Amino acid sequence: MNAQNAKDFLPIVQALIEGKQIQCLTTSHTWIDLPDVVFSDPIEKYRIKHEPMEVWVHITSPTEVGFAYTQEEKNRLANHKNLRLFREVL
Repeated sequence: MNAQNAKDFLPIVQALIEGKQIQCLTTSHTWIDLPDVVFSDPIEKYRIKHEPMEVWVHITSPTEVGFAYTQEEKNRLANHKNLRLFREVL
């Protein structure tokens, strides 16, 4: 990181401050978690680790689904018996 590209690193630094996991792109084109972040590569080599998406889905029958809800929306429907959690696999 230098004075010319410091602004490009700001979102990554902010995420690090917030306790989010930072990842680096390896030479084999896979993303790995960094235990300690040292900004020695170009910004394109860094990213904030994606959080899996979670939704609550209303199961209307064994073969049909209804609406999907966020956690906050699900909390308002706490007594609903046919809601099932689906979590994205990354």
